[in-house]
Amino acid sequence: MENKRIIIALLLMISIWSGYNILFPPAEDLKSEKSLSDTVKVTSTENAFSDNQVHSSEPIKDSFFKVSTDLLNVKFSKNTPSIQEVILNNYTDENGDKIVLISDPNNYAFTPTLENVEFDKFEVNTESDVYISDGKITEVIYKSESDGILVSYIFKIDPSSYKIDTVINIENKSSNTITSRLLSSIRAPFTEEMKDQSLFFVGPSYFKNEKIENVKIEDVIEEQQILSDSVNWISYQTKYFVSGLIPEFPFESIKLSSKGNNIDFIAGSQNFNLNANSNISLNNILFFGPKDIDILKSVTGDFEKNIDFGFFAVLAVPVLYALKMIYSVVGNYGLSIILVTVLIKLIFWPLTNKSYSSMKAMQVLQPQMQKIREKYKTDKEKLNKEIMQLYKTNRVNPLGGCLPMLVQIPVFFALYKVLYVAIELRHAPFIFYINDLSLKDPYYITPVIMGITMFFQMKMSPTTLDPVQAKVMMAMPVVFTFMFLNFPSGLVLYWLVNNLLTILQQYLVNKKKTPLTI
Repeated sequence: MENKRIIIALLLMISIWSGYNILFPPAEDLKSEKSLSDTVKVTSTENAFSDNQVHSSEPIKDSFFKVSTDLLNVKFSKNTPSIQEVILNNYTDENGDKIVLISDPNNYAFTPTLENVEFDKFEVNTESDVYISDGKITEVIYKSESDGILVSYIFKIDPSSYKIDTVINIENKSSNTITSRLLSSIRAPFTEEMKDQSLFFVGPSYFKNEKIENVKIEDVIEEQQILSDSVNWISYQTKYFVSGLIPEFPFESIKLSSKGNNIDFIAGSQNFNLNANSNISLNNILFFGPKDIDILKSVTGDFEKNIDFGFFAVLAVPVLYALKMIYSVVGNYGLSIILVTVLIKLIFWPLTNKSYSSMKAMQVLQPQMQKIREKYKTDKEKLNKEIMQLYKTNRVNPLGGCLPMLVQIPVFFALYKVLYVAIELRHAPFIFYINDLSLKDPYYITPVIMGITMFFQMKMSPTTLDPVQAKVMMAMPVVFTFMFLNFPSGLVLYWLVNNLLTILQQYLVNKKKTPLTI
């Protein structure tokens, strides 16, 4: 039983670190999904995804105008229905510069085109920089005509939203039926550092069959990825932000490729036939914004799945909302983490109390168990029978110290994931020198204190280990301290507070007399 307890304890610790990537893999390999490779339509996708249709190989010769809101700064082309750059006005990087989500100084970062239809020149309804506010929705409209085909691309910008609704109206005034489809391209920049992330995903994603699939940047760089059949939306993620395109109807096919330091995500709509003297409208949603769960839920189509809460998302989401609710009252996310930790500890208090009491009882029984082992060391059957009788007489469950701990593991992982990916903690101050709970403690004070509390916690815990095993276990606070040095200070704060509460609970359990019959 002692060895089992050691194994369970070590498995718990190892699972927190080594097993993390198993529970929360950063990306799924696109090429491993057999159904996608089986449904690729090589002929149509090769024609539809001609690079000349969405990105010029030569640097563009264009001029631009900006449409700005309190949330977004969008740079539009004056010559073609394209966006060169999108900047988030309320978010900055570590250097204080505003976050740039998509940008390409030599080309277009977002471009919609019609397959099989070429337009020489577009007219746009504005060419001047404009700032919009007070709930006024502004429309940027591009119009053109080619061989009796009239098209208008409309970008609807709401100053209160990170969404840009797009409407493509196509009218066929010719005497012929045309067959076409909409091709939409999003170009997002990447750096070498983005390929090395393991604890959160950075790169392109798509949503299909009620499930989000992440594609490794390395796979795209090595070989372009083509797939088809009912993709609900596409997105490009960083840790805290996302760019996305959500169509009215599922995409027929998508292609991923790399160009220099960019990832191109090209999506093709379903084919449509437009008869003579008829028209059609295609509606899509562009999104450029933070990975805030409430904002993403307001988009459509499970777009909040861009936030990776891991294997225990069903627990992580309520934890996040509890964190946000408490913050709305106390106004400090560090204090919110403390109160959520206290709340979770109170919920599991009876369970952990039972666990600690069982461990203490097992410790008290150790002298009796040792006598039984010495007496029946040559008779395994009798030995087990006598030990089980000792448990039964004293009403001790040998697994009582382990099982309650295992039940709490999913909650730990859920909270761990929330504290690691929640944008709410980004640039969120706590107290004193900790001014960003998403970054490590710059002076390593909290990880060291956490290690000290972990040491006292283990010293106070009832144990049935022999001296050698006990010394091995006592090395864990040192290991954990070094591992926590570079972890977000919000996560370290949770562990520190949890240790303090555990020490209090163990003190109360140790103070209470164990009612045994021996």
